Amino acid sequence: MKRIIVVVGSIFALVLGACLPFSITSTPSPGPTVDVAGTADTVIKTAAAQTLTAQPTSTSAPLTYRRISYCHPNANRNANF
Repeated sequence: MKRIIVVVGSIFALVLGACLPFSITSTPSPGPTVDVAGTADTVIKTAAAQTLTAQPTSTSAPLTYRRISYCHPNANRNANF
């Protein structure tokens, strides 16, 4: 019985300790300020610069479709089958 009380008390202390702040009297520090407009402007300028400096690539030749021949290329085409 004592063992169950110790286990339940330990679990309760861990859960309570995880939910409470480290120090009750301290105030949380403000987060970093984020310049959303400046960040968006920088992303747009970077994308434009990368687009302008992109190197063109050569295009591959389109696929051509040939008629499939079921005869051997060296076979006599005038032969009677």
